[in-house]
Amino acid sequence: MLTAPPARAGGGWVPERGRSYVEASILYSSSDETYDADGVLTPYRRLAGIDRPTTYQDLALALFGEFGLGGEVGLEGDVLFRRTRVEEPATVFETSGPADLRIQLKKGFRAGSVAWAVSAETRVPLFYDETDYPALGSGFVDGAVQVHGGIGSARGWGQAEIGLRARGGPLVAEWPFALQLGANLGPRWALIGDLRGNGLIRTRGDADVGAVGAEGSFDPARASASVLQVGPGVAWMARQGWRISTQAWHTLEGRNMPAGWKWKLAVARIR
Repeated sequence: MLTAPPARAGGGWVPERGRSYVEASILYSSSDETYDADGVLTPYRRLAGIDRPTTYQDLALALFGEFGLGGEVGLEGDVLFRRTRVEEPATVFETSGPADLRIQLKKGFRAGSVAWAVSAETRVPLFYDETDYPALGSGFVDGAVQVHGGIGSARGWGQAEIGLRARGGPLVAEWPFALQLGANLGPRWALIGDLRGNGLIRTRGDADVGAVGAEGSFDPARASASVLQVGPGVAWMARQGWRISTQAWHTLEGRNMPAGWKWKLAVARIR
C-alpha cells in the first residue's frame, strides 16, 4: 500500500527558493484478490486455510508538499490519514487515523536539458498501534536514498527515479522505482502515463516476507511486499496556480500485495 507512493510534482526538478507545490489527494483501493508470498494471484483471505470471501479496502487522505530552500535544495514530505477495512461475511475489521510521515531532502543538478537530483528521506510511524487489525503501517522507521531525473519541453515531460529503501524491523530492504511520461494538450490539459513500484533486495524466508496481525491474520501493511503498477492520468490547470488531476494504477504483479486498481483524485496549489 505505501510502497507505491503518489506521483510527485518535482521528479528531477527542485523548486527555486520560495517556490512550492502543495497537494491534497484522495486515494482509494479495494480488492478481493491478492498476490501471495510467491507472486501467485489468489483470493484474498484473512486467515490461511479458511475459505471465507474477504475484501480489503484502503481509503486515504494524502497531504504532500514540496518547497524550494535555495541553492538547488528542496524539502518535501507527505502524510497519510488512512481508513483500512477488511470485510468478511458477518464480520468487519476497521482501523483509521494518521499513518506514516515521510520527509525528504533533495539536492538538484542540471546537465543541459536534463534536470536530476539525489535525495535522502525517512519515514516514521505516527500515532497508531501497529498491532491493530488491519494495521495503518508497519510501525517501524524506514530510510531511503534515491536518484531522480527529468526532461521537459512545451510538448510534455518525462521523469524517472530509482533508489534503495531500508525497512525497519524484520522487513526486507526494497528498491523503489518510478517512470512517468506526460503530454501537454494545450495550455491547460495534460495526459499522464505512470509506472511505479518496488522490488525486494532479497528474501530471507517466509517469516520476513509475510506478516500477520491479530489472531494470525494476514495484514498487507505489516508485510514485506513487492509490486509493479501502471496506469493513466489526466491533469487540468483550472486557473493560474491551481491543478486538478486524477490517476489510476493497476497492479500487474506483486508479492504480499492486494491486486486490482488504485485511484487518486488531487487538487494542487503551485506558487
